[in-house]
Amino acid sequence: QAGPEAMAIAEPVVQATVVAPDAPLARDMTPVAVAADFLTQGGDLPRAESVIRTVLSEPSLTRDQKVSLLQKLSEVLVSQERLDDAIGVLAGYEDVPAGLQRKVEILARQVSAQPENAAFYQALRQASDTAIADQTMPAGGIPAVAYAEMQRGDLARAVTLLDQALARQANNPRALLLRGAVEARREGGNMDRAAQWLEQANRLMPDDVDTLRELGRLQRRRGLSEEAIKAMTHLT
Repeated sequence: QAGPEAMAIAEPVVQATVVAPDAPLARDMTPVAVAADFLTQGGDLPRAESVIRTVLSEPSLTRDQKVSLLQKLSEVLVSQERLDDAIGVLAGYEDVPAGLQRKVEILARQVSAQPENAAFYQALRQASDTAIADQTMPAGGIPAVAYAEMQRGDLARAVTLLDQALARQANNPRALLLRGAVEARREGGNMDRAAQWLEQANRLMPDDVDTLRELGRLQRRRGLSEEAIKAMTHLT
């Protein structure tokens, strides 16, 4: 994350070398990806989208390079709350694990925002069920699906998914966070085990606000004093 002064210095360079018409690096994948991040950070999402779409028209791109750029484009579209468009640009690339994971994460975001929407949920299940079962989707994509299930109130399915993710990737911090959170929420949950998962997530993501908040909530239920919770979580 560049500061305001660095952004001001870099802006004309990015404009001249990547963004401007006929810029020398406008069709070079790596500079375009960096420029898109820069423009996104500066809040100029339309231009970020434009530079990515320009390089995507380059015929020399390999399929893997296209998928990488389409993932970047989908991030820009999600930042504009254009979730349908973000899913659409990934169509036809579900056979590439990274493309599939990104599509599933966006679908899961839709379900999390509107858990009562049956069409969104059906699309998520269609995209994720087989891919999770046959392990063609990276384990890193499973927590997003589990979170969507939590938002729908299906804690049992969330547990099943998170256990699958952790069996494949034991130190996945997001899976550890959600596994601890769902354990603390479900009826008859093991609070000590929930604390272990959350503490492990906290070691991997020491400054993650969601993890610290879940730890504080759990420790409050376990009877710790507010002073002890603040010292543990750094939250005021």
